[in-house]
Amino acid sequence: MSERDVYVAAAADLLIAAITMRDLLDAMPPSVRTAMPADIKGRVDRHTYQTSFDALPADIRAEATAIVDADADIIAARQL
Repeated sequence: MSERDVYVAAAADLLIAAITMRDLLDAMPPSVRTAMPADIKGRVDRHTYQTSFDALPADIRAEATAIVDADADIIAARQL
């Protein structure tokens, strides 16, 4: 596995984390978010995973997105 392959795989993992955090946040009732401890709420609300992914070079983001979009588990989850 090349260094670029490792970088792209890490970017794909980061994208999955960003999607997961967004989906979890969207699924939470406002009362749950309000009751969260400040440190956890801050990590969820800042969208740091997505911001970090967006800061990657465009070619890496494109490859990582293609990997995530082709993942059978991701496809199945989107069909729920």
